[in-house]
Amino acid sequence: MPSNVTLIDGLIIVVGLVIIGLVAWLLSLRTRRTLRALTAATRSLSQGDFQVEVPIRSRGPAGELARAFNEMAHQLSASRQQITNYQKTLETRVRERTRELHSATLRAVQIAQTDPLTSLPNRLLFRTKLEESVKSAAADKSRVAVLFVDLDFFKNFNDSLGHDAGDAVLRAAATRLQDAVRQDDVVARFGGDEFVVLISRLEAQHAEHVALTVAEGILETLSKPFDVAGTSLTMPASLGIAIYPHDGANASELIKNADTAMYAAKQAGRNRIEHFSGGSSRQQALRTQFENDIRRGLAAGEFFLMFQPQVDSDTGSPTGLEALLRWRHHTRGLIQPAEFIPIAEESGIINPLGQRALAMACEQFKLWQGQDIHPRISVNVSARQLADPGWLKSVDDTIARTGIPPNYLDLEITESMLVGNPQNVIDTLDTLGQMGVTLTLDDFGTGYSSLSYLTRLPFHTIKIDRSFIQHIDEKPRRGIVQAIVAIAHSLGMRIIAEGVETPLQLSILREIGCEEIQGFYIAKPLDANAIESWWRMQLGNVGVMTL
Repeated sequence: MPSNVTLIDGLIIVVGLVIIGLVAWLLSLRTRRTLRALTAATRSLSQGDFQVEVPIRSRGPAGELARAFNEMAHQLSASRQQITNYQKTLETRVRERTRELHSATLRAVQIAQTDPLTSLPNRLLFRTKLEESVKSAAADKSRVAVLFVDLDFFKNFNDSLGHDAGDAVLRAAATRLQDAVRQDDVVARFGGDEFVVLISRLEAQHAEHVALTVAEGILETLSKPFDVAGTSLTMPASLGIAIYPHDGANASELIKNADTAMYAAKQAGRNRIEHFSGGSSRQQALRTQFENDIRRGLAAGEFFLMFQPQVDSDTGSPTGLEALLRWRHHTRGLIQPAEFIPIAEESGIINPLGQRALAMACEQFKLWQGQDIHPRISVNVSARQLADPGWLKSVDDTIARTGIPPNYLDLEITESMLVGNPQNVIDTLDTLGQMGVTLTLDDFGTGYSSLSYLTRLPFHTIKIDRSFIQHIDEKPRRGIVQAIVAIAHSLGMRIIAEGVETPLQLSILREIGCEEIQGFYIAKPLDANAIESWWRMQLGNVGVMTL
C-alpha cells in the first residue's frame, strides 16, 4: 500500500510540474506577444502614428507596460491635436494680419500720394505721372502740357473767414478743377492754394489750342461764386502754361516754367492766363528780379527767424524750438516761405540763405543761454545744402564761432532727400553725428522712402508730417501713425508730431506713445523776444498738460 501511495504522489507531482510548466509557457507566450506588440507600436509611434494601441493580454508587468504605453500614446495624440488646432489658429491669424498689413501698406501708399484735404494726387504723384507722360511723348512725338493754377487773394479769404472756410474753398476749387478738365487729364494739389493740371497725348498741331481751351474752362468755373460759411464769394485765379518739349525737356523744367508763367500772370494783373516763352524777356526779367530781391534782402538783413515751441506731450515741459525763416520785404511787406523758398532752391540762393538761418539760430541760442534758457534749436536743411561739399565745414565753423553745444543743435532733413543719392546722404549724416549734432527726419510718411534707410542713418528723432495728424481721429490714419511710432521706438528714436491743433489730437498722440508735439494747440510761431516769457511761463506750469 505505501508503494502505491508513493506512486500516486509522484504522479501528482509530475502532473503539477507539467501544469506549472504549461502555465509558465502560456504566460511567456503572452508576454512575448505583448512585447512584440509594444515593439511594433513604438515603431509606429516614432513614425507619427499616435493612434496606435497595444492589446493587453496579461495582468503582469507586460500588461502594466502595455497600459502605460497606451496612456502615453493617447496623451501624445491629444497633445498633437492641440498643437494642430493651435497651428491652424496661428495660421489663420497670420493670414488675417498679413491681409491687414497689405491693406495698411496700400493705404500708406495712397496717403503718401494723396492730398489729405482735397483727396487729389499730391505733388509727388503728379511728378511721377508727368515723368511718365514726358517719356511717352518723347517716344511717340506727342505733346504734354502743364497748367499751374494759383488762387488769387486766397490768403485774404483764409485770414478773414478762418482756416475751416479756407479749407472748404480749397475742396470746392478742387472739385471744380476736376469738372473743368477732360476725363484723362490729371488734377493735383501742388501745395497751399496752388494746383497743377497734366494734359497728355496732345497732337503737336493742336497742343496749344487744347491747353488754352482747358485753361479758359478752369478760369471760367473758378470765377463762379462759391458759397462758403454762408458767404458768397468769387475766387479768381492766375494760370501759367508750359508745353513739352518747347517749354521744358523734363518734368522739373515744365513745372518750373509753368510756375514762372503763372507768376507772370499775377504780375500782369491776376485772373488771367500766360504761356511760358523762353524768349520772353518780361517773364525772365520778373523771375530774375525776384531772385535779385532775395539776394538784396539777404544782404540788407530782411530775413529773420520765428520760433515754434515743441513740448513734452505728457507734462507740457518745453523741449525745443523750430526755427522758421521769414522775409520782410522792404516794399511788399511780409513774404511767406512758400513764395521765396522754391525760387531760392531752384536758383541756388538757398545755400547762403540756409547758412544765414543756421547762424541766426545759433546766435540766438547763445543769447537765451545767457538768460538761463536752454532750448534745443531745430533748423531745416535743404536738399541743395546737403549736396554742397562745403556745407559740412560751414556747419562746423558756425558751431565753433557761436559756441553752441552741438547736442543743442538739431538739423531737420526731409524724407524726400533720402531717395536721390542715399550713400552720400549717409556719409554726410554720419559726419554730422560725429560732430554731436542731433538729426530729425522731417515730414516722415510723405516721401515713401525705403524703411531700410532708417536702419542705416543716424537719426535721433522722426517728425510725423501734419497731414497724418490732421485726421488722426480716423482709424486708417491713426493706424499708420501707430505704425510709425512703433518703427521709431524699435529703432531707438523719439517721435515729434507737428501740426497738433486740437485736444483730441493730443490725447490720441499721448495714447500711442508720441513723446513730443508742436502746433497751434501749444503755440504759434513766436519772435525771439516773446520766446523768453513763453518759456518761463511754460516751465512754471509743468505738470500733466490738460486737454
